Amino acid sequence: TYQYEEGKVKLSPEALDLNTLLEETVTNTFLSLAEAKEQQFEFDLTTPLPLVQADPLELQRVINNLIQNALTY
Repeated sequence: TYQYEEGKVKLSPEALDLNTLLEETVTNTFLSLAEAKEQQFEFDLTTPLPLVQADPLELQRVINNLIQNALTY
């Protein structure tokens, strides 16, 4: 059973800018790891994305997992 279904996790949604969240996650968490593996990130942040209502910690966790998997495999 998921923790969300059991009510163990309280989400706190707020308006988030995906471009900013992606840029901060990549530069603060994964840039040095990618460089160590001789990999590069390429993404275009010139197109503004709409704000999304999401819990910032949970959305960052999802982004972290996706990027970590991409760098590992």
